[in-house]
Amino acid sequence: MANNDQLLEQMRKVVREEVKAETEPIKRDMATWREVASVKKDVQDMKQDIANVKQTQGQQKTMLEAVLAGQQELQETVATRADIQDLKATLTKKVHDHESRIEELEKIESIPHPHKH
Repeated sequence: MANNDQLLEQMRKVVREEVKAETEPIKRDMATWREVASVKKDVQDMKQDIANVKQTQGQQKTMLEAVLAGQQELQETVATRADIQDLKATLTKKVHDHESRIEELEKIESIPHPHKH
């Protein structure tokens, strides 16, 4: 009986080793498939992230274009106002000069000022 038990144990050992030898590659393949599935999911997530980044960039580009257009409009308005201020200063200077000259002429010619009493 001991021989039969030993033989049976040896057979079991051989079967276990064969099963192990057969299942190890399968286990490795399963691990590889799990890794591939994980990588696929990561790639899918990255694609979605890239799409979101592109959308955000598009929105930022639109906002930047609006800001630049507003800035250009402000610069043109400021330039126009500066031109108006320059014109006003020039005209004010001319008017004061003419008033002074007219007052001098009125004094010399003894002409009364029509708006002064």
